[in-house]
Amino acid sequence: MASATEHSPHDAEPEDGPTSGGRLKNSKLNPPVFFGAAAIIVAFTLWAWLAPETAYTTLEATFLWIGENLGWYYILTAGIVVLFVLIVAFSRVGRTKMGPDHSSPKYNLFTWTAMLFAAGIGVDLMFFAISGPATNVLTAPGTEEGTAQATEMAVLWTLFHYGIPGWAMYALMGMAFGLFAYRYHLPLSIRSALYPIIGKRAKGVAGDGIEIAAVVGTIFGIATSLGIGVVFLNYGLEWLFGIPQAPPPRWASSASR
Repeated sequence: MASATEHSPHDAEPEDGPTSGGRLKNSKLNPPVFFGAAAIIVAFTLWAWLAPETAYTTLEATFLWIGENLGWYYILTAGIVVLFVLIVAFSRVGRTKMGPDHSSPKYNLFTWTAMLFAAGIGVDLMFFAISGPATNVLTAPGTEEGTAQATEMAVLWTLFHYGIPGWAMYALMGMAFGLFAYRYHLPLSIRSALYPIIGKRAKGVAGDGIEIAAVVGTIFGIATSLGIGVVFLNYGLEWLFGIPQAPPPRWASSASR
């Protein structure tokens, strides 16, 4: 693994160079990333559509296994991210601007905060502000359901997901994207943030693989958030106006979002 001193972001080719990774010259399309991610997403979608029971069983078993065996890793990672972001924020490094030294923010603090909430946890606040904690009380991970201890743990789990740990992860990704894109003029992608670690390989197969994983993870995350939000919205429409919970209303809800 290369160190940051061996591969400086200044050595990387800027975004307006001849190529970036497998990207075609004078084109914003990166064929390996686009077609690789598209193939995975289409294959997964077809599998879930053609064999829903098998897909559900497999995904449920995978989810339970990850929760039981790697839950500690998730908690540890969140703690490390919070600590790292706080160190950056309260050290002299935190005064580094994302853009050039003479640049200034395009929007004020209130506007930035509004955009962060709308883009970050907008659906969750609208549809899970009540059901999220209630679900934690009923499922009560690690405790007996419906007890006082379950209620306390439900609040803790809710704060873990929507409090400082969650926002620290957003901040970390924001720093990584913003610093390398707007200060070092590298492409606005995950591979740019990893350039100090993997060096020139960020432009090759390794960088393409990283971006494929990032695209697939982002698409699945957005699909999950929007999908659950649409189901809740459709349920609300049925309760208020008698609109049945059927595919057409859900398609319309998805399109409006």
